[in-house]
Amino acid sequence: MTHDTFVFKEFPRIRHGYIDVLREGQHKRFIHGLFEVDVTDVRMRLGEYKTRTGETPSFTAFVIHCLG
Repeated sequence: MTHDTFVFKEFPRIRHGYIDVLREGQHKRFIHGLFEVDVTDVRMRLGEYKTRTGETPSFTAFVIHCLG
């Protein structure tokens, strides 16, 4: 079998930067966690707000606000 069908090309210079970033990312330590939160009251209040004003509040925005 010959290797005449293969073409070897150099990586573009920008790819070398990507490789460096990925290599550094391997050294990061991540801690994953799972938690549960009761949002029954929040959903109820958001529903009441929608009934009162006609506007639909964003639950996602509420969660982001709380985490911020």
